[in-house]
Amino acid sequence: MITLVLDTSALLAYARLHGLAVSELVMLAGEADTLVGIPAGDLLEAHASLTAEGDTDAITYLEALVGDEEAAITVLALRGEDAVTVARLAAQMPAPGGAHAVIVSAALGVDLATYTRHGLRPPDSTVTLVEPGDR
Repeated sequence: MITLVLDTSALLAYARLHGLAVSELVMLAGEADTLVGIPAGDLLEAHASLTAEGDTDAITYLEALVGDEEAAITVLALRGEDAVTVARLAAQMPAPGGAHAVIVSAALGVDLATYTRHGLRPPDSTVTLVEPGDR
């Protein structure tokens, strides 16, 4: 059962080793025998961003996260019927990334973990990640 969805900003923070929040959420999901969803659209956006930056270490961490069969992770497909909705939302977002996560977390009725305060999900269904020193 998926209990949390990570958006592009959360994936980038994980891959760049920015704090521990995402790692802890994945670990807690594993301990609870639940899953953390990674929308394919957000995974592609995070990977493309890291590739454009030439950050090979971060790419390795990101690929290891989604390739680890022992991790409490599942990659969520972008379904055809959602593609246009995701594209339209992405065009309206103030920063790139996260549209697929917003749509799929709402559809599943689970929390969205993000470092971006875009306000596209109600506050009680958004886990806004803030690391110590980021306040």
